[in-house]
Amino acid sequence: MKGYIYLLILFLGISLQAQDGESLNPSSSSISESENELEKSFLKRFSFDQFKMEEQNLALGYKSYNRNYIYYESDKIHFQFGAGLVHQKSYLNHLEPDVQLGIDALFEYSLNKTFSLYNFGRYVSKSFTNDSQKTTYLLDPFFLKSEIGAGIRGNFNNFQINLGTRTTLDSHLNQAGPQTRINSSFSLDF
Repeated sequence: MKGYIYLLILFLGISLQAQDGESLNPSSSSISESENELEKSFLKRFSFDQFKMEEQNLALGYKSYNRNYIYYESDKIHFQFGAGLVHQKSYLNHLEPDVQLGIDALFEYSLNKTFSLYNFGRYVSKSFTNDSQKTTYLLDPFFLKSEIGAGIRGNFNNFQINLGTRTTLDSHLNQAGPQTRINSSFSLDF
């Protein structure tokens, strides 16, 4: 685990150095000017950001995901890797809110300006604050769970479409295996 943290810190340091416009190799005479520019433009596509997602449903409970992530973006490829703390509380559960570790990744490939294919995965650990199982969260798709999925997205001017599947890896009560569902969303911007 320490090796991954050191690798992440090294990667972030190189990325920040490239964003400042400094040369990554002090002896730039051995590297041609075009190779040096290509290396800088490749590293500038990597970014580090933070995101906080909060939702509350008065009938079920609330969830919050404080996430730090690294992403790479080019003309056709978009990749994200993130991790952070997940706070979830079901109103059906009398215990204190659960604090969990969340890790997720997303890979997206643009077919053209309109359509793109994507794959994603998320892991949500067991609760750090409660020893009980996460059974109340497994009963509703509102709460964050470990899952994988794939789909296609489309963007037509101000109309967006998203069709895909999700497989929940945390098994439900009295269910032998993972649960798969088909998701679709349509939105229109005004």
